[in-house]
Amino acid sequence: DAFPSGTRLTRPAGGTVLWVQLPGRVDGTTLYRRAREKGISIMRGEIFSLGRRHRRFIRISCAHPWSARIERGINDLARLARS
Repeated sequence: DAFPSGTRLTRPAGGTVLWVQLPGRVDGTTLYRRAREKGISIMRGEIFSLGRRHRRFIRISCAHPWSARIERGINDLARLARS
């Protein structure tokens, strides 16, 4: 599965967090809430800035080793972002 067209991903130089910028029609806070209902843990970008500047962003932790469970969660998150 893939995130909506126009989604951008950071390539961090260090650390364990990916910033995902969602296309204009996708709200990061709404996606955060929908993901939480499905048991998917992400952070909404707007809590990391004043105002609504990062409302179209989410943060995804990459601190855990890749697994089938994480892959399913990412695929489910992509589907939620597209819907």
